[in-house]
Amino acid sequence: PRLARYIKRGVAYHHAQLNGKSRLAVEGLFRNRYVQIIFSTWTLALGVHMPTKTVAFVKDSIQLDALQYRQSSGRAGRRGFDVQGNIVFIDIPMSKIRHLTVAAIPDIQTHITTSITFLMRLLYLYTNAEDKKDAINRSLIALQCPFNGQTSMTNRLIDIQTRFHTMYTLDFLYRLNFIDHQGDLIGLGGFITNLHDFESANILFAYLLDTKLFHEMNDEEEIVNLLAYLFTSMPLLMTQQRANSPLSMKDKILFNSKFCLRTVSPEIRSRIQSYNSLVKKVYGSYIENVLKQIRSFNDGQEYVLPYSNISFSQTSDYDNGTFEYDLHHHHSQQSNNPSISPFAGLSGLNHEQLMSNYNSTTIAWDLAYNLDLSTRIVPFVDIDAHDHT
Repeated sequence: PRLARYIKRGVAYHHAQLNGKSRLAVEGLFRNRYVQIIFSTWTLALGVHMPTKTVAFVKDSIQLDALQYRQSSGRAGRRGFDVQGNIVFIDIPMSKIRHLTVAAIPDIQTHITTSITFLMRLLYLYTNAEDKKDAINRSLIALQCPFNGQTSMTNRLIDIQTRFHTMYTLDFLYRLNFIDHQGDLIGLGGFITNLHDFESANILFAYLLDTKLFHEMNDEEEIVNLLAYLFTSMPLLMTQQRANSPLSMKDKILFNSKFCLRTVSPEIRSRIQSYNSLVKKVYGSYIENVLKQIRSFNDGQEYVLPYSNISFSQTSDYDNGTFEYDLHHHHSQQSNNPSISPFAGLSGLNHEQLMSNYNSTTIAWDLAYNLDLSTRIVPFVDIDAHDHT
């Protein structure tokens, strides 16, 4: 009702919490000039056809960077609609304005388009579709993202990762009893898709529910503590007390409070370790086979240092005893570890050691190729949130 009253006056708002029908109504009315002014967040910056005469940036924000500025300001003076566009800054420092107007936007990097929850939502689409063939076609279109095909090599690498990740994710979900042998969602599979903002905690949460862990817990505080471990990922930084600052007794008590979660019980930790063991078993094979397939192309990229681009690939003029010869010889003896970079392999690291000390932050440093192993791809949960960087 409030939005309707604003629209009658030619004014509207647009943000992520607005439901889909309201957003479509606002966008359509603005394009047809029934609405003249829109107050919005960044939801109008990407992927929405909203040409306008003037764009105003009101107040500074840490989220206002060069990319957001270029995307939002590009709405003003759109070719074919207006001859000239206007950009207005309100309550933003001049130094920030200079930076926004001259700063280079970051390069767009292609990544594997899938995630575990995304694949489960495609399975949900298939499970509940009346026309199964149409659901399959829609899923294939979603997986075959055209932005991945910047180069033939990039397109091939992304295609390999997507195919292997889909195959191993289906195996992983089947082992957890979230899908049946036909790919239909069963059990808590549908529940997981509604928690897509919390990957990979949503899968671990469903696993703990399915194994009846919460039925065995009688302490309510312990349950809340576990949920906090799963669904809160923002650390609360402790501040130091300023010297010679007089504080009341009440302020001292509040200031010295400990804002940290208590450790989980051995029973909970054991259940989480069982889940992580299954993750490492399934996705360890995914990592190994993807890299084995990529290496079969034999493009020599695994012999190139990432920053200097110096190549140590074997040539006919290498003499015995040189570093290049030793590097190739050592790599040739590592046929059983195709996932390990030849540079990391010099230390004797093998695939089993790599997976036994799995960490999503550092594992890519030792791989032959840079794979996306974020938690949306490999649902490993580090319950202690160790910082390995």
